[in-house]
Amino acid sequence: MTITFRKITLFVCLFMTLLSTLAHAEKRKFQIDVLVFKQNSDTSEEMNTPYPPLKWPKKMIEPGEKTTKVISTSSSKLAEAAAMLARKPQYSILAHQSLEQVISSEKAGNYVHIMGNGANGFVRLKRGHNLHLNIGMEYPNESTENTFVISEKRRVLLNKKHYFDHPRIGIITHVSPL
Repeated sequence: MTITFRKITLFVCLFMTLLSTLAHAEKRKFQIDVLVFKQNSDTSEEMNTPYPPLKWPKKMIEPGEKTTKVISTSSSKLAEAAAMLARKPQYSILAHQSLEQVISSEKAGNYVHIMGNGANGFVRLKRGHNLHLNIGMEYPNESTENTFVISEKRRVLLNKKHYFDHPRIGIITHVSPL
């Protein structure tokens, strides 16, 4: 009798583990908001230092392709930040993009092209134990032949703003579940 009870207990444990794994592997929708801006005023930091070139992904999609849908920036979680930056003369908004992307558990979404007003780059969200955002952006330096570059992979928290910094350009991101 104890052998049968043990077998049933083992079967139930294995079945629950399988269900947990399948539930964790489900696809989820995320809203990814990206706001790219430049600082118009001169800073005391040296701007003529050459930056390493941006490493571009081999495959990249445009917003709206495959599992990515473009969302109106009026529903962006960064709309208030964009409005505040637009009111300040020392900043200029280069790109403001809101995307909906479906990503399976333990997988990465597609690299999505982000561009506007001279800024050119990409964003990619990866699901795992934590969420990671891979972001790359180039912006030409108007006074030299150098290009300003931001390239970073960072763990991000849902429903929090994340700031990617450079002396001349900045990127604010926000990732939320849908």
